[in-house]
Amino acid sequence: MRDPVGEILRFNRRFRGRYPHLLKRKVDLLADSPFVFFRGTFHLFAKDWVDRRFDAWPDASPLHDADVRLCADLHGENFGTYGGEHHTALYGINDFDESTTGRLDFDACRAAASLLLAASRRGLLLRSAAAGAHAFVEMYVDAIDGNPKPFTSPLIRSLVKEAEDAKRPEFIKKRTVVKDGRRRFKGERYFRLRPEHEKQALRLHADYVSRRREGRGYFEVEDVCGRIAGCGSLGRLRYVVLVAGDEPKEAREIILEYKESLPSAFDEARGRGLDAASRRDRAKSVAEATRRFQGQSDPYLGFAVDGVQSFQVRQVGPREFRLDGDALTGSRQFRETASSYGAYLAASHRRANGAGVFAMLRDAVGRRREAFIRRTMSFAMAYAEQVEDDWRAFLKQRRRILSALT
Repeated sequence: MRDPVGEILRFNRRFRGRYPHLLKRKVDLLADSPFVFFRGTFHLFAKDWVDRRFDAWPDASPLHDADVRLCADLHGENFGTYGGEHHTALYGINDFDESTTGRLDFDACRAAASLLLAASRRGLLLRSAAAGAHAFVEMYVDAIDGNPKPFTSPLIRSLVKEAEDAKRPEFIKKRTVVKDGRRRFKGERYFRLRPEHEKQALRLHADYVSRRREGRGYFEVEDVCGRIAGCGSLGRLRYVVLVAGDEPKEAREIILEYKESLPSAFDEARGRGLDAASRRDRAKSVAEATRRFQGQSDPYLGFAVDGVQSFQVRQVGPREFRLDGDALTGSRQFRETASSYGAYLAASHRRANGAGVFAMLRDAVGRRREAFIRRTMSFAMAYAEQVEDDWRAFLKQRRRILSALT
């Protein structure tokens, strides 16, 4: 029998005993809305997908015959700007913690369901929410052939401009304070680590630096902390290391994040990649997937290993922005932005998998592109309703869940 509350407890028990305030924050966030609940429970979606819940494709469909590289945990909050080489600002999908392989329509189905839930959270009527999700899937199908589409959301263009104008000194000063001649992290998003975790963070940093070409002085450590971010990943070990960079006196230090890598929840649901060797290589695989999906990536993207644990490494920098939910309350803005998401996903799929993804789609639907759109929308509409039910069940058991995890 399907038990979403039991699954939430099962998945998050692995984090119990680390930092209770992180799991408390996670439970509080999951209670916020069905959309945030959806963001934070990818493991539920993965298990339901393996069980073929609401699957709209028949067993004989060619889509079942081959796997492609997937972003996996795809939703609207995983699109945004990030820093590239030479101080550039880039836009696209920017979170690949759960990346793996699977059926071609997995990412489109999850993203379409997320758009329906996000629209509801922003107060849009169902017809506007459905129009946005439909625009996303339609653009994805149209763009998967690789031909450029003359469309970009004005909101996204404005966001990229804002990211380009961001300055590192202001970013660093907002998150640090100078004590005894050295910068230290400050603010509610940072917390002091237990001694054993601080030592691990320094070991990971040394391992990462051993693969870099910059001089060791560039990566001299000024401070180490824990960092609070995200929703679904709360509970994982997440360290930040403040390093000197090339102009520390000008508040131009670099913040490197070391985030614990775990097997994709989709692989856990399928019993794949759970051995010690796979876990040790997981962060390297995530970094490689990120480079495959993105046209350009964070220049500090990498990985570090400590025993059997591996950690993804990236820069936390001044060019990271996401669209404010308040900016997407209009149905037209929502539809335009959702359509852009479809174009970005199609481009990412082609970069990571090659032109073969278009052939796979063509084999599945022939010339009837509407078949893919209808089946994806059918899944998304049904699954969004399932998330609403799961969220209500979670709210009823919230105190029990919090007590069990903290």
